[in-house]
Amino acid sequence: MRLADRLVSAASDFRRDDLGGSSDSKDGTVLPSLWEEHEVEERDPERGGDYLCVHLRRKDYVRSREGQVSKKLNVVC
Repeated sequence: MRLADRLVSAASDFRRDDLGGSSDSKDGTVLPSLWEEHEVEERDPERGGDYLCVHLRRKDYVRSREGQVSKKLNVVC
C-alpha cells in the first residue's frame, strides 16, 4: 500500500522519536520509489521492527458490514 507523502513523513517522525529510532532502512522495510518495481518477498518475522500497524475502517464501512467487523472494544483489547 502506498500512502500520501505527508502521512509517510508523520509516521517516520513518530517511529524515529517514539519507537527508539525505528526507520525503513533499519527495519528492512524500504520500498522502491515506483510501485511497479515492488516485488513480493518471502515473509520474515524479524522484518519490520518492534511495533504493530493497525488499519481501522471509517464508520460507514462498519455500519454497512456490522456483522463482519470487530467492535472497537475488541480491536483495542
